[in-house]
Amino acid sequence: MNLTAALVGARLLHEAALLVVFGVACFPFYAAPGLTEANPTFAAWRRRRAALGVGLAIIGGLLWFAFTTATMSDTPSDAYSPSALVGTLCDTDFGKLWLARLAACVLLLLALWSPRFRAAVPVLAALTLMSLAGTGHAGLPDGPWGLAHRVADGAHLLAAGLWIGALWALGWMVVNLPQAPETEAALRRFSGAGQLAVAVLVVTGGVNAYAILGDPIKLITTRYGQLLDVKLLAFVGMLGLAGLNRFVIVPRLSKGDGGAVLPWLKRQILGEQALSAVVVSVVAIIGTLDPGA
Repeated sequence: MNLTAALVGARLLHEAALLVVFGVACFPFYAAPGLTEANPTFAAWRRRRAALGVGLAIIGGLLWFAFTTATMSDTPSDAYSPSALVGTLCDTDFGKLWLARLAACVLLLLALWSPRFRAAVPVLAALTLMSLAGTGHAGLPDGPWGLAHRVADGAHLLAAGLWIGALWALGWMVVNLPQAPETEAALRRFSGAGQLAVAVLVVTGGVNAYAILGDPIKLITTRYGQLLDVKLLAFVGMLGLAGLNRFVIVPRLSKGDGGAVLPWLKRQILGEQALSAVVVSVVAIIGTLDPGA
């Protein structure tokens, strides 16, 4: 078994699922207010998609924990060794944080299927997603930079979820409510929220890169930096597609030209989703690398 590849795959599944859960949970509040109450089909889809995301996050999290344990000792059999797993759980900060995040995922599932606690889903999703800031390279710097890195990483994750994760809900509206006024309004609001998300991603991404690499030359001379460049290129591509939506597609929708631009819009959303998959994949990979190597 290639432990590194298995660990990257587990991290990718876990992190991508949590991004989607947070984005889908929050989408109606800033892009389509009232849609959940007015459209039972969307409400049911949103609940099922979030529950599926949480389930995949739990599976990915369990695999992440097992493969991390095996990687620590470089012994594949430790991935299913009770003594090794208990040791990681009890003796490492990673294990304690992992257990807290797993508990949060279980609470999320319970809240999703309980009308009484459903309003707490966005908050629980945000806390669960932000807990990823305590793993990997977020703990590398000491002192003020360490605190700044954790805060920036948490904000970075939330901004990414509001954009990347919510693309799935936006795509549902475009496919199922293509000519509805609610869809045009959601696109406009999503574009506005996306501008804020981009600003947060740029600032926090810069803080994170400086905290981890320190010297800009490492963006070229280290494998970590080179992969970060790939992430940046994919991010720029997403910006380009988002700009197409904001300045071309939405204005034409406002003029009643929906029939002509809807195919563009579907391709634009698919393109953003594809590039976001590249971004999250790079994040999963660099989380296993030594930044200075």
